Amino acid sequence: MNGCILHVEGIFTRFNLDCLVSFVYAPNVGNLKNELWKYLLTFRDSVSKPWCLAGDFNETLFHQIGKLPLNGRKFTWSRGNAASCIDRIFLSSDWLQSFPSSTLFGLSKYSSDHRPLHLLLDFTNWGPKPFCFMN
Repeated sequence: MNGCILHVEGIFTRFNLDCLVSFVYAPNVGNLKNELWKYLLTFRDSVSKPWCLAGDFNETLFHQIGKLPLNGRKFTWSRGNAASCIDRIFLSSDWLQSFPSSTLFGLSKYSSDHRPLHLLLDFTNWGPKPFCFMN
């Protein structure tokens, strides 16, 4: 799948965890889109570590991997009156076991018609923010 997907393998040093993150830009053409899905399903079966799959899928058919719900926004893409949720992050069960607090947020869009996605791995609730008077 030349040009459609980039795999990055590494270690999250904070957690000392070997994992894989893949970035996808799915084609809009039907037969190329089908090839990408076939590749991803085959590739998924070969992955033996926590895996995060993120990108612009132009659709959502990848049901065999856990899709994170989007917080803070309803859509990830909009142009004029059209809006859709075509940008997604999918996580393997190994990833969810390693990062059970994984949370996905849609951020404000700037120059693109796509909203950036923010994947928070570890949510630590520090309690209420202290209040103080400033003199």
